[in-house]
Amino acid sequence: MTKKIIQESLKLGYLHFEKCELKEAFDLFLKAYEMAENERDLYSQMEAMAGILRYSAESQDSALIAEWQMKLRNAIDRATDQAAKKVQRSKSSERVNTKNIPSMAWYCLGVISNYEKNYLVSQKYFLRCLQAAENEEYLADEERLNKWARAWAAVANNFRQRSHFGRATFISETILNRLPEEACHGVRGVLFLNLGVILESKGDLEGARKYIQKADTFFLEEHHWYHHLYALYGYARLARKERKYSEANWYLELLEKATKAEHFKNFHSEISNERERLKDDTIDLWLDIKKGIVKTRENPEISLRKQYLLLEILKSLGTIHLKKENASIGLTKAEIVGQVWREKYRPETHDNKLYYNINRLRRLIEPDLKNPKYLLNWKQGYRLAPGLNVHIVNDSFQKNERN
Repeated sequence: MTKKIIQESLKLGYLHFEKCELKEAFDLFLKAYEMAENERDLYSQMEAMAGILRYSAESQDSALIAEWQMKLRNAIDRATDQAAKKVQRSKSSERVNTKNIPSMAWYCLGVISNYEKNYLVSQKYFLRCLQAAENEEYLADEERLNKWARAWAAVANNFRQRSHFGRATFISETILNRLPEEACHGVRGVLFLNLGVILESKGDLEGARKYIQKADTFFLEEHHWYHHLYALYGYARLARKERKYSEANWYLELLEKATKAEHFKNFHSEISNERERLKDDTIDLWLDIKKGIVKTRENPEISLRKQYLLLEILKSLGTIHLKKENASIGLTKAEIVGQVWREKYRPETHDNKLYYNINRLRRLIEPDLKNPKYLLNWKQGYRLAPGLNVHIVNDSFQKNERN
């Protein structure tokens, strides 16, 4: 009877996890672990610990990860020792059999290694998970197939993370072709999502969107809200790469609302990183003073390292542009001369010098000299175009080339 309650707690825990109710899932896994420990049911203990580790990884609780990772490793060692003693007692020459180590134990050690970006280590664990899943003959056929497919999906994802796109594609497509229809809850969507991310990495955004939509269809049909979050994250990335910045922001806002709880720290990190990428992509003019690099929409890298005057002119115009109270104005010629040359403006001395350098700067940053979109004439001077998103970094360039 207790065994049945343990299994029901584990299943209910995974169901809560799918619904993004992570704390409820954790409480059920912990309850299952405590009951299994009282019953000295090592297998169920490891299943419960695997669930706890999944929660720990998503919540990025390093102390909890260390605690339960150690407990799981100790449990695996005990199971291995028990199998070794059994072989010794029988005086058999056969290898130590670790069948009683559940596939989910290896799977979650692989998940933890993935979160830590130890991809070669995680591959080792996922392959052990695959071997264990094939040996779990005591499980119902459907459950064993599900664990087998989930293990292969993890291997495919691992290859993708290591940029082995050919292997990842082959495994994903092969497993999809071999799975019976309606089988393997949550696995088909993961495989389609993996194929979508591969195409995204290759720059095929249209193909990537089709696969991510397929994946999301499965997640929604199965009410697998946790995996649905990854589909939303995929849509956000695609929208950013397609320069649909408002759409990308909309998806990120959806994700933020869906992952408000503190237990979604891993997702919070991903969303924060994507927001930074979105911010960088929406910048019209990027100026790195220390490196002497300018980036525009049309040109990802323009070197002004040896053209200090141009860099200083752009920096001065960018600085006034960034001041909200001065957003509608620029700099007069006298102000530019004062800031760049540190001299009092004299038309007969400075006008030609200023016109020459402004034209040089425009030739470098403007896609069309006849219709400038970055550097505009303004009253008695110049300004950056209104509405430009300008970003200035590393403002510590040594002024050693003034002339």
